[in-house]
Amino acid sequence: MNLYLYIPPASAHPAGCIKGTIFGLIRRYYAQNTYHKDFIFFVRLLYRRLLNRGWERELIRPMILDACTIVRRKNPPSAPPAQPETGTQGQVE
Repeated sequence: MNLYLYIPPASAHPAGCIKGTIFGLIRRYYAQNTYHKDFIFFVRLLYRRLLNRGWERELIRPMILDACTIVRRKNPPSAPPAQPETGTQGQVE
């Protein structure tokens, strides 16, 4: 069962609606995720969900890549905070 209600390919919506949806979601993912790996995770998840909805790879992939390029160009990445170390250093015993 597909729980994500993205516009289906056979919809009567104008062709630009899916492009706007993709761009808006990718812009939101970029703004909400500090780490680049998390951003990539959600973009891949969006791609898989759109394919499950019935969109063709040849149509969706260029839109996603273009949106990622535009979002990164308009919002250059800032340095993320340092990730906490996973050792025993600094632990109270």
